[in-house]
Amino acid sequence: MNVEFQNTKEDYKKFFKIQFVGEIRKRILFVILISFGLALACITQSFSLSKFLFAFIWGISVLSFTFYLIPFITAIVLINKKISADKKFTEKKKIVSNDDGIDIQYQDETKKIIWQSIYTCYSNMDYINIIFVDNSSLLIPKRFFQSQTDALNFQGIVESGIVKIKGLGSITRKQPLVVPGKIDYTWIIIGSIILLVLVGVYFLYKAGEGIGKDLKKTNFMGTICQEYLNSDVKAIELYKLKHGVYPDSLQQIDTNFFAGGAIIYEPFPFIQNPKVKQRAFNYKKAGEKYYLFSSGPDRKPNTSDDIYPSYTDTKFGLIRKNE
Repeated sequence: MNVEFQNTKEDYKKFFKIQFVGEIRKRILFVILISFGLALACITQSFSLSKFLFAFIWGISVLSFTFYLIPFITAIVLINKKISADKKFTEKKKIVSNDDGIDIQYQDETKKIIWQSIYTCYSNMDYINIIFVDNSSLLIPKRFFQSQTDALNFQGIVESGIVKIKGLGSITRKQPLVVPGKIDYTWIIIGSIILLVLVGVYFLYKAGEGIGKDLKKTNFMGTICQEYLNSDVKAIELYKLKHGVYPDSLQQIDTNFFAGGAIIYEPFPFIQNPKVKQRAFNYKKAGEKYYLFSSGPDRKPNTSDDIYPSYTDTKFGLIRKNE
């Protein structure tokens, strides 16, 4: 049996489009589940339907981009390069089947392919694709056959030749994504993972924008902040022992944290929004005593959520809240 045909760039583009649409369909459940999980993560603090839907749609878009658009564009770029470098991809050719394999007759040469050199053969609605063991392939549009039956018969001849040499298990009905030249998916996968992580971090951050208002309630950051203030009290008292007076500002005390120094900056602005410039704790010297406290989550001094050191030792010059 023989068939004469000629591929165009549009044939390759259409073929890969069909292939990758099939891939995204096979992964649709995975895409939906991952997107749903991402959307749920975005509403852990408080439920928001608009935020949930936005995250869900965004997740589907990112995953579709990963499993369809990136590989599709990569395949098209590769085949265009191959077509530009080798005119045989788009020139008229003829395939003739025989007992030993198939002959591919180009305009200037005939290439003999034995059955052992063919990995598999499969088809979709519009094309037959023969994949060779070297990962190259031959695309045959079905429109060049006189009928769908002839196309089916030709595919059957190729599959029978493969089975005759390699056995029945050598025929796979899976449709591997093969282009002339291998696609390296390594960076696609790495880039996709990084992209998904960044998206997840972004949504988790947006979902937690209001966490600062709840920090005092949960007493987690409030406790940390109080520990910072306690370390400042020690540093302030140590400064007085060395110099005989209390410092005029917190910048005068030892702030080398890695050497056991104090932390003089409010943690709340950074926790709530990393773009907000950090401010020092509220400190004011009052004669032989001093005030020291944090403005709390609302970042406004002298309000109900202010946080004070926990020291009660009257030997210290710290003025407590009710003094």
